[in-house]
Amino acid sequence: MLVSKAANLKVAGISACVPKYEVDNLEYMKKLFRVENDERKTKAVESLIKSTGIEKRRVCADKKTTSLDLAVKAAENLFKEGSFSPEDFCAVVFVTESPDNLMPNNSSRAQSLLGLPENTAVLDINHACPGYIYGLWTSSLIANSLGRKVLLLVAETSSYFVSEYDMVTGPLFGDAGTATIIEQSSEDNEWLFAFETDGSKGNVLVTPGFGFKDIPSAKKMEYADLPDGGKRRPFDMYMDGQAVFNYVVQTVSKYFKEFMSENGRTQEDYDYLVLHQANAFMLKMLARSIGFPASKVPLSLNKYGNTNSVTIPLDIVSELTSTITQESNRILMSGFGAGLATGIADINLGPCVCPEVIEYE
Repeated sequence: MLVSKAANLKVAGISACVPKYEVDNLEYMKKLFRVENDERKTKAVESLIKSTGIEKRRVCADKKTTSLDLAVKAAENLFKEGSFSPEDFCAVVFVTESPDNLMPNNSSRAQSLLGLPENTAVLDINHACPGYIYGLWTSSLIANSLGRKVLLLVAETSSYFVSEYDMVTGPLFGDAGTATIIEQSSEDNEWLFAFETDGSKGNVLVTPGFGFKDIPSAKKMEYADLPDGGKRRPFDMYMDGQAVFNYVVQTVSKYFKEFMSENGRTQEDYDYLVLHQANAFMLKMLARSIGFPASKVPLSLNKYGNTNSVTIPLDIVSELTSTITQESNRILMSGFGAGLATGIADINLGPCVCPEVIEYE
């Protein structure tokens, strides 16, 4: 395993913004699975919710709010709460799979909307579940190179390309945006990053039809019936849930063990294990397989669902605000999924500015 190391860095602040509209997953799934007054089906739906852990989700119901809107709102709140000045920044890194346009990129628009100087470097990264880890790594390299603050924006409107009639993906995904500020520090610390990719399994989690391999057309907007009774458009996200589950519990757990062994770490060296919020049952299995107690694994997917690349920073703001605003914590974090790809990071976090999650109206 290759490990990238970055020294003398810190997170100066982190914030999150979610849409105001909340989906009650139980009511949604009763309708999706055509439960009506069938007690057996109702219990099956309740069991499924207990397994995934997703009780509520936040989605952009107006279908107009974008990833840029959510990220900029999160950044504006962070700037206000932490008294950060736009002139302090040298770069914007924007991680998203749901940009406003193919061009210009979201990071360019964010630079303008937030009033950052014209000598700001801008970069978009198209990555899903491991996106925050890739963004954090890239931002750390830029901060150390240019010696000034880097604004890392991570936002998704996954609900726009997930069929609400798909029984596999429909109950899982939500929307959110976050902002993280990375800067150089006089503290003697070291951040560690590692990445693994198996592109041969890319077809088990894919959103087709938005690239130039399969040009969008009117026909792509038409729903097609699925064998399980659901419906999906050709450009909607497809997921082989069992294949993704197997990848996480078998392969990602192996990556974690290799990472900790390579760096001489055990679970006792970490205050928290922050994981991509995909499925509660799966995350508990993964944590247990690498020796982490549930008390060290904060979960927020019960409130927000799977927000794609945003889950890690959203989980931190949602569940660890009172902790990281007061003291330093050693965090092991990981995102895993589409690619299939995994990113692992070992960083110190706090004390830093971390306002409560806000709503986008």
